[in-house]
Amino acid sequence: MPTFLCFMLFNIVYKIINDRMGISTVIGNILCVQTFTFKGNDFNWYISCIWLFYFLAPYIYFHTVKIKTKFSAVIFTLFLLLFSIPFFRCDNLIIMITRLPLFFIGMYFGKLSISKDYILSKKSIIMYILISIIGVATLMFFYTHYSKYMWSYGLYWYPFILITPGLCIIISIIFSYIDSKKIGKYINKFFNVIGNNTFEAYLTHIFLFSIIKDKIKVEN
Repeated sequence: MPTFLCFMLFNIVYKIINDRMGISTVIGNILCVQTFTFKGNDFNWYISCIWLFYFLAPYIYFHTVKIKTKFSAVIFTLFLLLFSIPFFRCDNLIIMITRLPLFFIGMYFGKLSISKDYILSKKSIIMYILISIIGVATLMFFYTHYSKYMWSYGLYWYPFILITPGLCIIISIIFSYIDSKKIGKYINKFFNVIGNNTFEAYLTHIFLFSIIKDKIKVEN
């Protein structure tokens, strides 16, 4: 929140001058809830999503710890998937709720990664990567045949439920290989620094692109 509020100070001043942002919208953005009002002029949906997921994290963590089998993990993923169906055509919210299964998958793989007893077999690695390829193909199919429904019905994000596990494994394999090399430790240290500052980079990105977008509108 301290990092977020520093960036919000600049953003709010800019929006008040440029868009005549009202006090209720200012408060909505500071509290990260403006997206939920459906009134627009929110800083970014992702910030509200983080706020929402902080509240949901204990519930999902509680169930992640209890899950012992892959089958149970799949069932819980499908259960979280059901939560998104009532949000079809709610453009502000569908983009958040479709990430619930991904949020769980991230926690589940995090749990597996620190378990000394769990080692992925080559067969499992191949299976996860093949599922990821199917996910990419599904995403391309949706985009090619149902482009006008991509956002409102979450078709941009559902395929990532299939893509994410294999993607986690591929990234792990790549960085494990890099780490085994002498220069790799320095490369990974660089990525660690970047990784620890992704939120700041993201906020800067949003703010700068907001200014660029406004400038393009004015010139057009």
